[in-house]
Amino acid sequence: MPNAQLSWRRKVVWFAVENVYKTDPGLNAAVNGLEVRNMTLTPLKSKKVEQNIEQAYLGNLRELLVGQQVQLKFDVAIAGSGTAGVAPAYGGLMRCCKRSETALAVAVSGNAQAGSVSAITLAAAASAVNDAYKNMEIVATGGAGNGQSGIIKSYNGATKVATLFEPVAVAFDNTTQYSIGAQTVYAPVDSGDDSGTFYVYLDRLKFIMNGVRGNVVHTLDPLKVPVYTYTFTGIWGGYSDVAEMPTNTVYTPWKMPLAVNAANTSGFKLHGFAANMYTYSLDDGNQVVHRDDIVGVEDVVITDRKSVGTVSIQMPLKAEKDFFAASGVGGSQPVEGSMTLTHGVTAGNIVRFYQPAVTVSDPTPEDKNGTAALRMALRLLPVAPGGNDSLIIVK
Repeated sequence: MPNAQLSWRRKVVWFAVENVYKTDPGLNAAVNGLEVRNMTLTPLKSKKVEQNIEQAYLGNLRELLVGQQVQLKFDVAIAGSGTAGVAPAYGGLMRCCKRSETALAVAVSGNAQAGSVSAITLAAAASAVNDAYKNMEIVATGGAGNGQSGIIKSYNGATKVATLFEPVAVAFDNTTQYSIGAQTVYAPVDSGDDSGTFYVYLDRLKFIMNGVRGNVVHTLDPLKVPVYTYTFTGIWGGYSDVAEMPTNTVYTPWKMPLAVNAANTSGFKLHGFAANMYTYSLDDGNQVVHRDDIVGVEDVVITDRKSVGTVSIQMPLKAEKDFFAASGVGGSQPVEGSMTLTHGVTAGNIVRFYQPAVTVSDPTPEDKNGTAALRMALRLLPVAPGGNDSLIIVK
């Protein structure tokens, strides 16, 4: 019989977070479909060693296969869920990239008991749980500081004091009305990593990978689809022929993304400077290790995080912002400052990126369609105490 002719264009990817590590939770078309782009699959990435046997002739030595892993890479569009406070369809992927998922389904509003430029004391009815609102955005809706917003660095459930990462211009006080809107926050974690299972259908072939964990890169470039680029490593779960590839996968939770442009993307600030942005890319920098060098164990772990990125902005005058000085000149140390970017305009489809401590380096002038631009490398730093505060907020 002739070889089967399989289509490269026909691909379906399903995913679920595992309840037990490396245990297939059972996936189906109704709830586990992923809307992916630019997928590459390496089903068996082998680890080999030469046996180094002495021989009387030249040529390759026979290798010993010592291990294998599976790698899967794809893009997912950056968008919300359509409803503020409801996790987006890619939430499970974030969790498998060493991030927590915290959803506030209903907005928390009230009248402040007290405040300052760096903190606000919420109403007595606010949560009694410490850090219940940590990493969430709070907005003043009336009274002192009306219209100002900030990201909550910490929250004391006993005193109701919410401390901000950055001070506001006008102090909050007991006349301030506030709202912590419905939102979902993805923040880095140090432990308690989630893992997942993938089914990848290539026409009538089905590949399985279990125990996956990975890394994510966030890219928002003008006039393009904004994407998260995920790279996952997992354990080989085998592959098989299927009579027919699934054609009934439900993609309803996946929402149409918005192009990165002046109408949809706003609020870019770096070190407090509101700049016109050309390109923006942040790499979580997870150190993903397939651990098979210990007898009795095979798993995938994330051992560290080294978050970096690049950004290109319209070149400012020195009097407007001196990023060369901020990068460290004449022996001085680089300056730390925050960075923010908001994409989307409608509640339920707003994604905000916030990094409280960023240093810039290697500021390099470049040409952008005849306009002078400045490209800089970024280094994202955790803020003490506690860390875990390079944030994505979906509203």
